[in-house]
Amino acid sequence: MNTNNLANGLQADGSYAYGSHTYMVRGDFGKQSITTSDFNEVIFSNIPSDYTEFETVYREYLGKHINGTAAMMIMAMEMYGRDKTVGERCIRLVCSPNNVSPAMSILRDRYADYDGYSQRYIAAALIDGAVRTNSYTPNEPYTVRCQGSPNGIKQLTFPKYGTIYYIYVLGGGWDTHQRACDIVMFEDDEETGLYKVNNCPAFYTQCQPIKGSWNGLK
Repeated sequence: MNTNNLANGLQADGSYAYGSHTYMVRGDFGKQSITTSDFNEVIFSNIPSDYTEFETVYREYLGKHINGTAAMMIMAMEMYGRDKTVGERCIRLVCSPNNVSPAMSILRDRYADYDGYSQRYIAAALIDGAVRTNSYTPNEPYTVRCQGSPNGIKQLTFPKYGTIYYIYVLGGGWDTHQRACDIVMFEDDEETGLYKVNNCPAFYTQCQPIKGSWNGLK
């Protein structure tokens, strides 16, 4: 893992450091109201190197933000492409129980070497600046741009009590850039303040294919 002399944890500028990797939430969604005029970003230098880093960043920083939790799902997808065992652990951590099986079922196909529908670059397509014509090479530092959905906020009573926040991640890999994502805060998790991804099938809907090779993510 890349490390330097930075202390792990919150930094003076409000970002979070894990070794030489940095993560920053710039803005967030309101807990009482979400509208389509709400925009914010999650900025990060690298995909987490391993599960330990992913879990630490989730529990201590990004998982405490609606947009940060959405961004961590994208990171988990990329980690699944690198190592299916590690990636599955990340997906199970960041997703609500009802979202794990649907996510895993589709991602197995998206990352299957033998499948003509395989798209190793699909997580990159959700990061700002990545489009088919540049072979899904995102701008750096990596930025996940989010927007509020007109569905707003809904109180959940089944199968558990909680609150669902409806948002979009703006990805350049599809004709429709707004990729819906439902983030949930269960009442059981209010003490820890950690959100979960409740549903995000638009994240792994097949994106526009590229010709040639993909350069990967850091």
